[in-house]
Formats: sequence, C-alpha cells, structure tokens
Amino acid sequence: MDPDMRRKLRRAVALLGGTFILIAVLALRPVLVVPAGQRAVLFNTFRGVEQRVLGEGWNLYLPLVQRPELFDVRTQTYTITATAEDKVEVDSFPLVALSKDGQPVTLDLTLLYRPVAEELPQLYREVGNKPEYEAKIVRPYLRSLARMVVADNKVVELYGGSREKVEGDLKTRLDEAFRKSHLMVEDIQLRNLSFSKQFQDVIEKKQVAQQQVERMEYMLLQAVKDKEKAIVEARGEAESLALVAQSLAANPQLLDYEYVKNLNPNAKAVVVQGSTIVNLGTLLEDKQ
Repeated sequence: MDPDMRRKLRRAVALLGGTFILIAVLALRPVLVVPAGQRAVLFNTFRGVEQRVLGEGWNLYLPLVQRPELFDVRTQTYTITATAEDKVEVDSFPLVALSKDGQPVTLDLTLLYRPVAEELPQLYREVGNKPEYEAKIVRPYLRSLARMVVADNKVVELYGGSREKVEGDLKTRLDEAFRKSHLMVEDIQLRNLSFSKQFQDVIEKKQVAQQQVERMEYMLLQAVKDKEKAIVEARGEAESLALVAQSLAANPQLLDYEYVKNLNPNAKAVVVQGSTIVNLGTLLEDKQ
C-alpha cells in the first residue's frame, strides 16, 4: 500500500476514534453541576462513599464508577404542630409532654437546622440523605428531648414565662445530640404552649380572684387616703381656730369690730353685751 494512503488511513482511524470517544464522553456526561446551596458526595462502586465533598459549580467524575448524591446544606425547618395553619410541610402529630407536676402540655415548635457540609460523607454513610436523617435523627430526638425539658418544669412555670428557658434548654440538648449525627442546630422556636382545660379553668378563677383582691386593695388604699385628707383638714381648721382665739385674747374688741363691720354704715353707736355702748366712729378711728 502506498505510504501516503497509510498515513491518510491512520489519520482517519484516529479521527474516527477520537470522535467516538468524544461522543461516549458526552453521552456519559462526566461533568456534574452542583446547584447553589448544595453539595455532592460520591459513591464509588469499588470503594464505597468517598471522603471528597464536591462544592457548587462544575465537577468532574467517572460516571461508570462514581455516583453523585446531592445534599441541601441550607437552613432547613422541621415543625411540629397540631394545627397546620401555614402551608408548609409539618409533623401534624401532636407533641404532648407531662410537666414536673404531671400536667399535660401540648407544644407547637419549629426547629431550624442544617447538615454540616464537611461531614456529609459520614452522614451519608451512617444515616443517609434528608428523608433518612429527618426520620431517624430529627423527629425522634426533637420529640424525646422536648418531653424531657418539659418534665423539668412545673406547669405554672411554663405558663408564667419560662418559654425562653425551655427554648434554651432544648437547644442545648439538641446541639449535643445532633453534633454526633453530623447535623447543626441553628435555632429552636417555641411557637405555642397549650394546657389542659382543667388547668386553664383554675388559672381563670385565680385571675378573677386576683382582680378582686386588687380592687379591694385599691378601695382600702383610697379609704386610707380619704382619712388622711380629713385629718389634715381637721388639723388645719383646729390651727385656724387657735389663731382666732389668740387674736381675741390679745384684742377683746376685735370681736366687736368684726361684728360692727357689716352693720349699716350710717349707724353711730351700737349697744353690745347688754350695757356697753360702742361708738363706731371712735372704734373705727382706733383701728385705723
């Protein structure tokens, strides 16, 4: 065969082989695009779960050997409520716990959490993806630990304002449990606490009684203030009378003067005390 023909044949075979390989590569799609907020873990057919975590964007892998598993590493919510008011996926089975003194308490709460991105291979190997870790870790731990926290408090403490304490205690316990399972707790929100009708009736009666006590205390305080006011007024009147008495003792004619001030201005003399003649002109001149 002619040497030129051989070279052309080799080039054609190489071009055909390269084209075949390119088509095979494109068909197998060895490029994985990881969306924003997600990570990928590779399962190797020969070695199992690989320790490498693929970040956002383009990533190369071997389609016939490696199988990618995507994980959402953004904040996730898990809500337990008896009334699904919000149109979100919730656990609608009521969470009822007994307080320290044996009173039933129903909790509505929301857990904010996310998988630890660096520990996704361990999470995938030991538990699985979201359906598995939600069913095996999130739901049972949240329910059991919430019951334990409620059991540490009396019902009156829960009713009277220990909500922040319950949230703090529950978050602390969930942190410890989730950390071992490669999950991270971001926040716990205690949405509502519901109590038995019997307890609510007792609280209502107590509130009515408290209002009555406060009303009686107000009336008593008002009576004390009125008494103190009367005492002050009487004391002032007594002091005023004492001053008048002192003035009369110092000037006996003052009473006559006050008496005659309102008489007819044309009167020249007035008989007072039966036999005493008062000359108004003289009296008025003396006062002036």
